[in-house]
Amino acid sequence: MKATVTFELTREAFKSRLTEEEYEVRLEEHREQKLPGDPLWNRYLQIVSVGGTRSSKTYSVLQLLKLEMQERRNLDIKVWRKTKIECRSICRKDFRAIIREDKKYGHLFKEHLQDGTITYLPTESMITFTGADMIGVVMGAGQTISFFNEVNFISEHVYNQVCQRTEEVVFCDYNPSSGFYLEPYRNNPITKFIHTTFMDNYYCPPASAVKALSYEPWERGSY
Repeated sequence: MKATVTFELTREAFKSRLTEEEYEVRLEEHREQKLPGDPLWNRYLQIVSVGGTRSSKTYSVLQLLKLEMQERRNLDIKVWRKTKIECRSICRKDFRAIIREDKKYGHLFKEHLQDGTITYLPTESMITFTGADMIGVVMGAGQTISFFNEVNFISEHVYNQVCQRTEEVVFCDYNPSSGFYLEPYRNNPITKFIHTTFMDNYYCPPASAVKALSYEPWERGSY
């Protein structure tokens, strides 16, 4: 699998776990709030990838989700975008490309076009490509992992409703934006912000890199 610096940073954040001492602190806080069950060992429960064009932020999260589907049983993953049509025409297209790259196990993924799902047959883990315009899905039974693509185009209300129904980690990506509702989470200890550009994507076509450099509106190193 072709992996970028963006992918490695995303995977590192996702796989990071608390130490026993840190977990005891989280557990105590969990019990003080009288929350049900036990807290997760995951260091970060919200991973936000911020970057410009060609940074591979979306592709990297989808690559990571594919690997999780192959390693874990019965995962229910949902990928969200502003509309279902956009999600299936853009995110599902990328996921199909990732599957095609896997010459050894790619054939074990089964796609169901009508309901927008792809299942990895050996583990029965499933990924669904949907949209914030699907209110029935937003307010539905929930999922194991959520991924919001271009979350800055999704309302805070929908975002919160989905997060409340997500058992484990929520991934987000967006282009740099000021005054956005995720910005206050930068000081949240369970949230990890990852900042990348096309320079972190070794596989970015040279011509695209030159073009991106010529019009990228944000100051280098400011996001």
